[in-house]
Amino acid sequence: MERGAEFFSEFIIYSVAGATVIYEYRLNERQKEEKTAEAAEKERRRRAEMAMNEEKQWRQFAALNQRLEAMETEIRTLREQQAADERRNGRRRWFFS
Repeated sequence: MERGAEFFSEFIIYSVAGATVIYEYRLNERQKEEKTAEAAEKERRRRAEMAMNEEKQWRQFAALNQRLEAMETEIRTLREQQAADERRNGRRRWFFS
């Protein structure tokens, strides 16, 4: 009887210890999975933000390119008008009049 009681008490102690080890292992694995998932989500958000930023920069670049082309056209028109005025007025400039 005494050996049975001793065996039963050791069985309980080792069972609780084993269950605790298994619980801690599973908890640790779950925490690792959560950290991995968080890191993946953070990376996904970072890439999405980079893609949006790149798209915004391309829109700004296109707008600046259009403004530059408009300015070049305006300068070309002004130079043509200036050349026409110079031909009409005999190449006189305002500071030589």
